[in-house]
Amino acid sequence: MRGIVSECAALSVLAGLAVLSAGGPGPPEPRSRPAITVSPQTTYLTSPLNPDGTVNYVAAINAVYGRGVTPDNNAAIPMIRAFGPDVLKEETRREVFDRLQMPAAPQKGGYFQDLGSYLSARKAAGIAVQDDSLALSEKVDRAGKAFWTAEDHHFSPNGYRPMPGR
Repeated sequence: MRGIVSECAALSVLAGLAVLSAGGPGPPEPRSRPAITVSPQTTYLTSPLNPDGTVNYVAAINAVYGRGVTPDNNAAIPMIRAFGPDVLKEETRREVFDRLQMPAAPQKGGYFQDLGSYLSARKAAGIAVQDDSLALSEKVDRAGKAFWTAEDHHFSPNGYRPMPGR
């Protein structure tokens, strides 16, 4: 039995080497037209089309889900204003701003920061930080698991406040 397995393995290796030495099937030939005919019989979406005749699905989705969306009711605009332009890929940022009909968001601004970035910025500015990000993350995690008061976690309606005695 072991001999048969060895022979099969040897044949597989030889077959693989033969395919590699012959150059394999090579790259596929470029197509001059799509593999399918775009029509209501073959696909739900039939437009808009790319230059090669295939459906431009991104444009189709934008057309369907963009109906009725204006700069006044588009949630993307306030989100970009809150998180800043870095949430967009730099190479497509200008196009996104144009499509949203909004001015480019400035690179620097009072944008949302994750906890670690917030604490690092405070430390860099010379502002005392009472907890590191891990300790503060654990406090926030505990606060999210049960009911609590401002006195339990030293939070106030105006934000995080120093613990008494510190």
